[in-house]
Amino acid sequence: MWKLPGNSVRIFFLIQIVKIMSHSTGSEFSSELSCIIQKRNLAWAKAKKSCSDADWLLFRQLRNKCSFLLRKARSEYFMSVTTDNKNDPRKFWKAI
Repeated sequence: MWKLPGNSVRIFFLIQIVKIMSHSTGSEFSSELSCIIQKRNLAWAKAKKSCSDADWLLFRQLRNKCSFLLRKARSEYFMSVTTDNKNDPRKFWKAI
């Protein structure tokens, strides 16, 4: 039914973001994010195997939630980095 091109590249990119977030924003949010990513990956495998519309719906919901959490984590990370380093231009531009 659905084919997702470059899915392995997306998964690699998401894993890298989870690693970055776990070092920068604390482990609580990154554990929630990694749990959602794992659920999304399992839902994708199940939907791909079964080709069921209900499974694809669950996968899409988890994918959207994962995207939302990633965007939120990324914006919180950059907000904290910029506010922490706004008086030191070298650290500011190094962080960005």
